[in-house]
Amino acid sequence: MSTAKQQAKVSAAEEEITLNEAKRRFREFIESYSLLRPLRISLDRESTSADFTSSLLWPDAIHLQCKSEECKHLESTTWRPEHSRIERLQFKCSNCDTAKVEYWYKLITTKTTESQTAKGSVTLVKDFECIKVGQWPVWAPKIPNRLLKNLGPSAPLFRRGLACLQEGLGIGASAYFRRVIEEEVKTLLDLVERAARLDDDKGALENINLARQSQVASERLKIAIEKVPPSLRPGNANPLAILYGALSGAVHQEPEDVALATATRLLKTFIFLFEELKERMDAAEAYSSELNQLKNGSLTTKQ
Repeated sequence: MSTAKQQAKVSAAEEEITLNEAKRRFREFIESYSLLRPLRISLDRESTSADFTSSLLWPDAIHLQCKSEECKHLESTTWRPEHSRIERLQFKCSNCDTAKVEYWYKLITTKTTESQTAKGSVTLVKDFECIKVGQWPVWAPKIPNRLLKNLGPSAPLFRRGLACLQEGLGIGASAYFRRVIEEEVKTLLDLVERAARLDDDKGALENINLARQSQVASERLKIAIEKVPPSLRPGNANPLAILYGALSGAVHQEPEDVALATATRLLKTFIFLFEELKERMDAAEAYSSELNQLKNGSLTTKQ
């Protein structure tokens, strides 16, 4: 692992957070983490035991897609706790009041201290990690059908990456997603070109022409990320840089938990680029074309 990644990992492990922030992260862990991807938490206060700490983090509600007949048309529903105990949580859909989901996780304390009280010695817990070891129905990331359609021939590779992610195999998922990036570099360059034309970004257009001259996928993407149109940079983030980082990095040298986080980040980037952004650009181009047609029609009428 590179020094930068090691430092980032250490910083994340040492970051002290409030109980409210820890509860938010634990709820995200329940809702969206794949199996075996750890959640590390360092509280800004100590608790009397790992079990007590764990129950403090239990969310009052989570939000998931419900596949019951009554709810399948909804994007997501609210689920309330039911019959939960330490290291096993159960929730029921509040909308249909029938669908249930269960989670099993392992709590591992990583930093404890002993304290003497009037009742004797007490173990205080500050740092710990949670690992999801089971879920029923089985965990699967929510994938828009349009994303698979837009990936075209690369969809089978993408599905294999999803299967690895579903089993908590981060290195395998990252490897398959890396193959998808290699296969879709031309599509990504086309996407940047379309965005550059919509943004009237001449610098980005020239940069894309330069990128197309290379025959190496990673080199083409490396050049493309140097000048990315504003519409491709939500919150000034650069999704192409995330893809390039995966393509140029040594995926097999990453620890499994780091690879899981990398694969999850790539999945979100794929959804943004190949589903959300492409649909948005299709709509923008159609709107621009209609305006031009109306404008030309008005001019013709006046003449």
